[in-house]
Amino acid sequence: MKIYSHKYHDLFHPLEKGIFGLTEHYIYNSLNDKDELVPLWGGNASHDEEEIFLGVNAKNKFGEDVKIFEGDCIIISLDGSAGSMTYKPKKKNNKIFKFCLNHHAGIIRIKNNDKINPNYFKYKFENIFRNMAVSDGSKTITKEMIENFIFEIPDLKDQNKYLLEMKKIEQLSKDLNSKIERLENLKSKKVELDNFRNHSLINLNKVLDYCSRNDALSEEGIYNNLPRDNKNTINVLSGSIDDIFYGKIDGDIQNIHHVKKKYVLHVITRGKAGKISFLEKGNYATNTNAFIFYLKDNVIKDLDLDTEDKIKVYLKFLKIYLQNIFFEACSKSDVSVFPLTELMKGLLIPKIKFSEDIKKITDIYDNLENLLTECKDKLDKINLIYKKDFI
Repeated sequence: MKIYSHKYHDLFHPLEKGIFGLTEHYIYNSLNDKDELVPLWGGNASHDEEEIFLGVNAKNKFGEDVKIFEGDCIIISLDGSAGSMTYKPKKKNNKIFKFCLNHHAGIIRIKNNDKINPNYFKYKFENIFRNMAVSDGSKTITKEMIENFIFEIPDLKDQNKYLLEMKKIEQLSKDLNSKIERLENLKSKKVELDNFRNHSLINLNKVLDYCSRNDALSEEGIYNNLPRDNKNTINVLSGSIDDIFYGKIDGDIQNIHHVKKKYVLHVITRGKAGKISFLEKGNYATNTNAFIFYLKDNVIKDLDLDTEDKIKVYLKFLKIYLQNIFFEACSKSDVSVFPLTELMKGLLIPKIKFSEDIKKITDIYDNLENLLTECKDKLDKINLIYKKDFI
């Protein structure tokens, strides 16, 4: 594939900027029953949503007429979300599309459509211009920076091939995002406990015990207590929602709160406070931003948890049941932290013995989790392709 180098003025007319001094007062004064209204944009990340309008005969605070642009051009943000671009077609609803810009945006109009497709221009150069933008409180890209740029592009036929691939990728991304949203909504619904309503209630602290946090397990604390071998280690958990595994320390360390050879629930105490994760059987400790919960030994027999699989399933069930309760409790907290003492002593939950109904609920949620993970992995791969420079 042959690549051609072009100066800005080989491909485009001079960049036209929007008007300065267009304040809310003057926008409001332009609204009347006589004048045609057109959408107004500035340094937006996208110029698709039409939220602000003004009259075509509007004036700025200096008494100057606003500039009304027509479509078949590319809007580019010069401040704010600098470098963001949106192509506007010539017509909308069979009428010439008109719009206005403030001084935070401008338009790029193509001289010759035989050389460059405007949609290709957006896909190919939007991220380049975004990365070129300089920041002094607000990101900015200047007319001079754009007009001095050298554009390396293939011929129009190859540009159109590129666009077809990008549209396929965009549609896949849109479909996956829609699936992820539906799955997240399903996952966040409260567990219906119609089959368990006749059960007696029991304090949370009669079912679960917890392992206290460790102020000493900072990065330095972990470094000073690295494992002597890989056979006897403790996983240190953080309060992050992205990666809860913070490091490993030696299994024989003294004066550290930890659990050994247990299935656990990890609960974030700050930030996304109340977020619960189930963890497989292992050795665990936490830093200052998380707690570990595990089943009390004396309740295991009482709940008919006579196998490891049943213990595992029951903890998963408690995760599902408690998640919205924990989130709600944290949202009511004055400083949005996890209210451990209040929940352990005051929260009553149904005393439910192990049953097939519990297993069915956890199986459904496991399937949801697996589908979510699969969709997110696919979306990550698609986004990598989307960002990749095909040409």
